[in-house]
Amino acid sequence: SSGKTDAGDIMYIFDIKFNDSDEIDRQYYILRDKKFVMVFMSNFDGDESINEAAELMAKSFEWK
Repeated sequence: SSGKTDAGDIMYIFDIKFNDSDEIDRQYYILRDKKFVMVFMSNFDGDESINEAAELMAKSFEWK
């Protein structure tokens, strides 16, 4: 999926699910000009607070 950060940068979100596990890896790619940063999350047991923390980090990212 895709969206934008709080600063208005493009953000692509990729989920990787494993067939024989509850683990979900999520990658957030934040793009600006010709550079990017990635926020990576691994959630081993479906704890929603982990997903929320990763999303907060990605959405609040600001280039310096």
